[in-house]
Amino acid sequence: MSLIDELQRRWRLLRVHPMELWVVLHSNVHPEHTSIHYNRLQLIAWGSFPIKSESRTLIQRAWNLYILLQINFFIVTTVWALHEDEDFVALGQDLLWNCGMVYLMTKWHFLYFRADKVDDLVNRLDACHREVKKKHSADEIRAIQRYHYTIESSLSVLWFFGIGMFIGLIATLPVYTNQKLPFHAIFPFGWHDPDRHPYAHAAVYVWQIFALINNMYALLFLDLLSVHIFFQLAANMKILCVELRYMSKLNRHDVALYRSELRRICIFHQKILGLVELTNEVFYGPMIMQMIVSFFLISLSTFISLVARHDPSVAARFMLFMVLSFLHLSYWCIAGNMVNEHAFNVAGAAFDAYEWSPPVPEIQRDIAFIIRRAQKSLSMGAAPFPPLNLTSYMAILKQCYSILTLMLESLD
Repeated sequence: MSLIDELQRRWRLLRVHPMELWVVLHSNVHPEHTSIHYNRLQLIAWGSFPIKSESRTLIQRAWNLYILLQINFFIVTTVWALHEDEDFVALGQDLLWNCGMVYLMTKWHFLYFRADKVDDLVNRLDACHREVKKKHSADEIRAIQRYHYTIESSLSVLWFFGIGMFIGLIATLPVYTNQKLPFHAIFPFGWHDPDRHPYAHAAVYVWQIFALINNMYALLFLDLLSVHIFFQLAANMKILCVELRYMSKLNRHDVALYRSELRRICIFHQKILGLVELTNEVFYGPMIMQMIVSFFLISLSTFISLVARHDPSVAARFMLFMVLSFLHLSYWCIAGNMVNEHAFNVAGAAFDAYEWSPPVPEIQRDIAFIIRRAQKSLSMGAAPFPPLNLTSYMAILKQCYSILTLMLESLD
């Protein structure tokens, strides 16, 4: 396959998600796949999903090597420039970029070694989406799946354009500030200095913008895939509740049918619990980094924006960074909270099914087992860190506020 053919293939993969969303919204049809299926296609199109089937070509292996090298080189050049910062604002800005790049580097290394497991997880969740549904609950289940697909895909589009605006702001920083490059960096032989090496400076400028676009969208597609896996787990919990509530409409005297349906639901419940455990295992490292980096980014960006409050243009940049960090953490925590909330709802739905079940000890015992299992806390998180939910979200914000207050008092 030639380079042109490969680029055309990747372009088709990249645009299939918005095209599918348009069809679902305007034709009122049921989506063929989950949103995470299309997020995976976007990662593949971007060259940032190194599964074995995509890493066989020389071009893909070279691209994977380039990504690893450019991230590490980017961090080295920006860390090397930290000693030139003359005030809190400049130092804070450089620290924010370096923290973001370390976060990206961690995510890329995670994906490099865990891509096949993530791929398997996406396939299993997509298979749940495409399973043939029973007639009595098919309409309601399809409505849940379509709702989740529409919300997740619409948010993906909003994030895509939001990141594009952020990239445009960073790329034009030298136009309205004293910076010579979008990111303060030191390159060998003084290539970053436009007075000594104007052509090299222009090349560095273009490289930084290219690296920014590539890294930001690779990170966006990966985080959308990660969070939307949480949403899909929550959606399957809601579907499980629907299935359990429809058990009350079955004929109580047909014990064989009731037992068959209950067995199918028990298997589905165990499958979802297994997928939750697998998700926590696969995304263990990224969830830890998410908590640490979000805490650091929110605290530092808020602190610097208050320090620079007398310069509105500078403060606005850090406020934008703070808002993006808030939204990023909120997205993860809301998704994790949905899994926890709908997992508890399974117990209520199972209790309703228990009241209308046939008076057969084996059936009532199985329903009681579902109730007991659903009452155990089911959370998305990485021990020893707290789970990703709204309680942890508020705790992080309170800690950020405490540290921010302490830092401001030390400045005064």
